[in-house]
Amino acid sequence: NAREVAAELRFDQMIVSGNIENSLYLDANRLGTPDKVIVQFANIYEYSVDFQRDIQPGDAFEMVFNVSRNHKGEIVKAGDLLYTSFSPRGKTSNYYLFKDDKGRENFYDAKGKTAKRKLRATPINGARLTSSFGRRKHPISGYRKMHKGVDFGARSGTPIMAAGTGTVVRANRYGGYGNYIRIKHSDGYATAYAHMKNFARGIRKGVRVTQDQIIGYVGSTGASTGPHLHYEVLKNGRHINPRQLNQLSGKPLAKADMSKFEDRRREIDALRKTLLSQQSIVAEVYTLQPGEGVLASNALP
Repeated sequence: NAREVAAELRFDQMIVSGNIENSLYLDANRLGTPDKVIVQFANIYEYSVDFQRDIQPGDAFEMVFNVSRNHKGEIVKAGDLLYTSFSPRGKTSNYYLFKDDKGRENFYDAKGKTAKRKLRATPINGARLTSSFGRRKHPISGYRKMHKGVDFGARSGTPIMAAGTGTVVRANRYGGYGNYIRIKHSDGYATAYAHMKNFARGIRKGVRVTQDQIIGYVGSTGASTGPHLHYEVLKNGRHINPRQLNQLSGKPLAKADMSKFEDRRREIDALRKTLLSQQSIVAEVYTLQPGEGVLASNALP
């Protein structure tokens, strides 16, 4: 038998802040952050932060998000993030949720630049860095030479994403690179992907691809000692360290939207201030004597 149950829900905002001790997921979840919100947070920073290599113990994070509570005050549904702050390696990035005049929602920093970067620093998920950019002893030839990219070890068949939107200028077998793709992006940037097992369907010279689109799969073709992705970034034809891509700023808001964005940013900052003050009151409640704590907690909004 089925029956309809009507529940009264209270829509609320919640703030969670802390420092990483184990991992972003474990520490944020321990503080009461729902899984959905943690995933949103990670998606915001995935273009500028390598979650496997950039994060260190002590890095600070903060999230403000919508929640729905039942009559017991329990969270029954998580809404969207409104504000994020993250400080990997001591470099703090803050983002605010904003909807522009065309109804498009995105996260922007205080200057109105989107969290999404022109190029990804890591075009593959769940991989380990096996070789960095710079001079090294080549694993096959045995002599020292310049390693013009970075290598990510991963299982054969792992999807590889386009680091940014652009046009494929090469997709074929290319000497020691094996199966190789090069994509031309705007502002003089290009990216290259080597040793691939095979290309994704429809990927060929002249095709336009979008950021995060799957272009191929990890393999070990060409001069390779095992399944991995060799990833290169070029600026005006010169190879650069892909780790420098986190310095690229995102696309800015249109000037016509900046006034409304400033209003929204001040609104969210005021909300954060209120939530932080309530959080500090709750912290004080737990330090009071048992008899005083009940009165103080009842006085909370």
